[in-house]
Amino acid sequence: MNIIFGKEQHELMADKYIVLELDSFLIGSSTEPVTAYCAVENISMDQLAQIPELKIKHADMIDHYQNRRWQECQQLLSQLIGQWNGELDSFYQELDSRLTGFIQQEPNSDWSPVIVK
Repeated sequence: MNIIFGKEQHELMADKYIVLELDSFLIGSSTEPVTAYCAVENISMDQLAQIPELKIKHADMIDHYQNRRWQECQQLLSQLIGQWNGELDSFYQELDSRLTGFIQQEPNSDWSPVIVK
């Protein structure tokens, strides 16, 4: 999986690759979050017909995560692990770990999906 940062890079790559949103970050003293995306390069032939459906599932999974719908997000994660020729599995597993913690102990009310670095 190749990771790119920012909307501008996303737009440049989207014509040639499947580009999917990952996380957003606040870095240093910045006040505007920067979104990280992945560019998927290797799709197996048997997954080509599934790409539109997989893109929707991934986008829905990100939306559920950002809006604190943990169970719905986990359901989609379980369907997405192993897809994209496994390129996103490390991200999906990391997100699943976060969700397990959130489900066990709800984060405070000011939780944000933006990661501060």
